[in-house]
Amino acid sequence: MINSNFFKRGELIFWLTFASLVIISPFVILDKPEEFMFLPLTLVLGLGAIFFLNQNSEKHDRNFQISIFLLAFSLRLWAGFFLYGFGFGEALGDEDATGYISGWVMAQNWMNNGIDGFVDNLYTVFIGRQNVGQSMIWGTMMYIIGGPSRLAVSVLNSFAGAGVVISVYRMTKVLFSEKEAKIVAICMTFWLSLILFSAGTSKEILVIFLEWTVLYIIIRGKTLTRNDIFLLIPLLLALYTIRFYAFYMCCAVILIRFVTSGDKSFLTYLRDAAVAFVFIAAFMFALSSYGVLERDREIYERSSEGLTQWRINVADQTRSGVVLYDEEQSSFISIPVATAYFFFSPFPWELGSGTFRKNLSIPENLALMFLFVVGLFSVKSVFKEKINKLLPIVAFCILYAGFHIISLANIGLAWRHKQTVVPLLFMFAAVGIIKMGATQREKKPQFRRQNPYRIT
Repeated sequence: MINSNFFKRGELIFWLTFASLVIISPFVILDKPEEFMFLPLTLVLGLGAIFFLNQNSEKHDRNFQISIFLLAFSLRLWAGFFLYGFGFGEALGDEDATGYISGWVMAQNWMNNGIDGFVDNLYTVFIGRQNVGQSMIWGTMMYIIGGPSRLAVSVLNSFAGAGVVISVYRMTKVLFSEKEAKIVAICMTFWLSLILFSAGTSKEILVIFLEWTVLYIIIRGKTLTRNDIFLLIPLLLALYTIRFYAFYMCCAVILIRFVTSGDKSFLTYLRDAAVAFVFIAAFMFALSSYGVLERDREIYERSSEGLTQWRINVADQTRSGVVLYDEEQSSFISIPVATAYFFFSPFPWELGSGTFRKNLSIPENLALMFLFVVGLFSVKSVFKEKINKLLPIVAFCILYAGFHIISLANIGLAWRHKQTVVPLLFMFAAVGIIKMGATQREKKPQFRRQNPYRIT
């Protein structure tokens, strides 16, 4: 079992981080007074997390959850200050460099127009435009602090990134055991791409946090309770405004969970899977009948104007990928290649090309390949024993990865989107590591010390 004594230092690391940022900030961001508001926000979120985890964690591992959360939060706080305090964001590469300012635009609208401005932005987020809900989340924070603080957005995203660690930890503990859960939590805490996305000011980590929290709520009990529904509604609404197709995927997964809950035989599972398919088809038909799907399609088409060219520009600027489906006419060739790009690009032979951030992800992908191989060791037994609870998670990851593999023209953005599904790979790898350790212990010869004074 993992020796977690080191990770019990998370609270100390958080307070040292906060004190250091208080001391360093006046010398680094003196010319940006609005940025100082990230400090009280950090304190409020850190104390709030400690209080929440104390109230909503099992007693025997409460200290580990608090420590691993604060350790993850601290790492992301330092990364954010490195990017936007010391100004290394452009050097690393930041495709959404100015996206955070949309929150300040909304906050100014509320300051100038009051409730009318808020209602107008609410209409924009839910109906007028798609995938802009993050602006309202950031705008609410900027409205409270009274300024366009990019570091504050980074702190909020860092908090969400640390929250993902807890959601996936608890999920793994429900599915397997505390041993595997701690391995996964440690992987999530130190995974470089998750740190960078959490520290950054793009919406990616907010989406990942909402998706995996929804998945955790879905599988944590034998069935969905009334409290689960009350929690799911705001999470799903927020997800709908930030990444609408992920909302539909989560709805489909909820239906699958309803049908496959409980202990069932394999044949019963097949039957219920067929029933789930019918439910999903009926659900989509109902959405289509009320015009919801048509509305979202129209919104997506309007928001997609120029999107293809934007993806091509990102690929050219970052030299991080290829426009695969424009180069390969045959889907038989392009889809398998796109799948390899989605999970394992950038490849080792691309070292030295593209942005510094892309080059940082190359050793990370080598680790991902290793974890993928280790995870294969456990896939058969895992599916046989845990298929009912694993099915919603696996279904979501297949839907999400498949959508991006098939529909995204620019594979250069694949490294961003694959971070949504890496927690599942961590889970399988953790199970494989535990199983291999157990196998090695069984094979190792056991020697008993002989007692020379024993009379036989």
